[in-house]
Amino acid sequence: MTMARSFLRFSPDSMTKQDFLIPCWLGLICASCVLGTTFLWTDGLSAEAGATSWVQFLGRFHPLTLHLPIGLFSGLCLLEAVYFFKRNPGIRLAADLLLSLTVLSAIVAACLGLFLFANGDYTGPTADRHKWLGLGFAVGTILLAAAQLQRDRAAGKAYLPLLVVLLAVMSLAGHFGGSLTHGSSYLTEYAPAWLKQHLEAQPEEPEQQAAAVVEEDDFYRHTIDPILQQYCIKCHGPDKQKSDYRVDSYEYLLLAGKNEETPIVPGEPHNSYLVQLLWLHESHDMAMPPEGKPRPSADEILTITHWVANGARGPAESAVEKQAREAHEQAQ
Repeated sequence: MTMARSFLRFSPDSMTKQDFLIPCWLGLICASCVLGTTFLWTDGLSAEAGATSWVQFLGRFHPLTLHLPIGLFSGLCLLEAVYFFKRNPGIRLAADLLLSLTVLSAIVAACLGLFLFANGDYTGPTADRHKWLGLGFAVGTILLAAAQLQRDRAAGKAYLPLLVVLLAVMSLAGHFGGSLTHGSSYLTEYAPAWLKQHLEAQPEEPEQQAAAVVEEDDFYRHTIDPILQQYCIKCHGPDKQKSDYRVDSYEYLLLAGKNEETPIVPGEPHNSYLVQLLWLHESHDMAMPPEGKPRPSADEILTITHWVANGARGPAESAVEKQAREAHEQAQ
């Protein structure tokens, strides 16, 4: 009965600032512990090393949850911009609420991202950049909340600069995440020519013009590689290597991926794992490219099959490469 009377007499005005700060700090400490524990546990973990099915299952929710902190943080930035010009207590309260939700959602998205990364399906520099920028954003939101709790002290002055930095970090993390899904040229594919040449990485010029001269019968370079570049490079290229498999060079094409199945067996298309996946119906779970992605035509798949059946010959030597090889053989 006494507790009931106390509850009925409760008023927010009766609470001191310390009553609010203690649970806030405890929440930030717990969030830091959850993120740190998840990172340490998943670091180096892979499907072969024991990533359990529930870890893989939860990791698949990362693309779903990552949009929540993006939206919340964008709303926070908007409210802070309004509050900068109009010091309204209601706006301040709404901004603090969005900040709390941003921290919570960023931690959840980062943990699920670590689970997804532990599966080993996403490797390469683009995946690494997305991972570390995403973790940096999650840690940054915790620091941002800590700075907001210290707004009456010197540490609180770091709040607005940190807000701007996190906006840039979030944008970069989102860009690299989009590149993982859609390819590195997704944003610039239809850009005007004058803008595209500045945004896209330009290919390096060959040291000698003769190095670009190839034999006319270079079937791989002129026929097979363009097919792979069109349909496979986004998920199995230099920026992203799903299942640790790459097709951006002849040497990589022959190397087995995470499942250790031989992708190309020269002269034996029926034993070549890559050919088997290409011929699967698009609705099959193992079909490559997966359902919903552009797929090579039957004629293009048949072309790859015939190429493998005829020995899967690689790119022909350039004139410079041939001279270097002959000089090396003569020296021996």
